[in-house]
Amino acid sequence: MHKLIGSIVFLFIQLLPAFGQETGGSSTVTLGVGGAWALRSPHQLEGGPQFNGTYEYRVNKHFALEVGLDTTVTRATVFTSSTSTSTGLYFLNPGVNQLTTVTTTNYNFNTSIFDGARISAFPFGLRYILPEKNGRLEWSAGLGGAYFLGPNNYNEWAVTPSVGVRVAVDKGRHFWLGSTARFLNDFGAPAQGLWVTWTADLGFRFGH
Repeated sequence: MHKLIGSIVFLFIQLLPAFGQETGGSSTVTLGVGGAWALRSPHQLEGGPQFNGTYEYRVNKHFALEVGLDTTVTRATVFTSSTSTSTGLYFLNPGVNQLTTVTTTNYNFNTSIFDGARISAFPFGLRYILPEKNGRLEWSAGLGGAYFLGPNNYNEWAVTPSVGVRVAVDKGRHFWLGSTARFLNDFGAPAQGLWVTWTADLGFRFGH
């Protein structure tokens, strides 16, 4: 947690020189904190706290490209299996009157609960932005994809529609407070995983 706070402070220190630029900007860096909920997870993963970082490049007044990194701290049921083979079981063959060697295979399945497991997602996509209140309030809707990495061989692609809102908190419209909700549908087997995430967001806008 201390490393996360330190990274956030360092990032905003690096962005402070852009504060003196003209109103508006083409780039927005957003940090979000919230939660993730698994509506269905064939990978035996649960929801948990979520931490997001997103970079958004404004193509024009209404459209922006975005890419980011999302991390969910979750509780996972991790499956482990082991196979053992034993020989030397003998029985008397009634018809031949001899001992026969039999080889048997024993399967042992174990599960363990892993607290603090992490799911990393790399979202990307296109966002439509609707400015209001002289550009101080923005509604948005996004559509894109994401690649997931996590425990239990959770390596999947997903589609990620989202909605959000944010408001500028300074006259120059550099600092923004907002909220984002995402629906994530991955393409894993045997059943698709469904997730919902929500974050409270702090953004900084810079550029021309």
